Amino acid sequence: MRMKVSLRGRDGGFTLIEVMVVIAIIASLIGATSLMLNISQRKRDLTTSKSTLDAIGIALEQLKSADQLGRYPPTQIGKLTFSGFDGSKFGGQPNATNIGIETLFVVFRLPGITAKPSGIEESALSNTDGDNALTPVGNLAKSDLFEYVDAWGNPLVYISASDYKDASKVADYVLMNGQTVKVEPKKNEKTGEYVRSDSFQLLSIGPDATPGTEDDIFYGVM
Repeated sequence: MRMKVSLRGRDGGFTLIEVMVVIAIIASLIGATSLMLNISQRKRDLTTSKSTLDAIGIALEQLKSADQLGRYPPTQIGKLTFSGFDGSKFGGQPNATNIGIETLFVVFRLPGITAKPSGIEESALSNTDGDNALTPVGNLAKSDLFEYVDAWGNPLVYISASDYKDASKVADYVLMNGQTVKVEPKKNEKTGEYVRSDSFQLLSIGPDATPGTEDDIFYGVM
């Protein structure tokens, strides 16, 4: 007479193989959930960074009106002249980094300038290079030279078209981890011409924090 062999123990508990299968399934579910959360977070970060770029870009377009600057801002504060403001006497940008985006921070706070990036939260401002102007910034009572930053905490990049051909003085950017990178104006791969050759380039160097790679995010560039 044959006896049937059960995979379960006499007490009805699970065998080692069954426990290992359950652990493997749980581990797979945790891994899949983690992957989905990472993808979702990446999408949120991209959306946030694009929204910040759009808000600043739209405000820059508004600066062109006659009752504002009447033009796009220069990359360097020292070259900025406006009613009641002389950039050459402002105190400059002492460490020569994050220059373009710091200039925008100052411009949007000048008395008489009503064009402002809308919907930008305080989390989109940082002072990654830790510098200060010698005089108070615009209509603020403090001299911190803040930068607009992307969702990964790195400063956005602003370069005026007038500096495309010689961007050596405005291309150094300090990231949130203290690393300094050099950003070059983007060129059209087919024509070799500078992108947005008559205005400015405004961008995030993307989640990889490396300029000139495919994940860079540009305002006004498809």
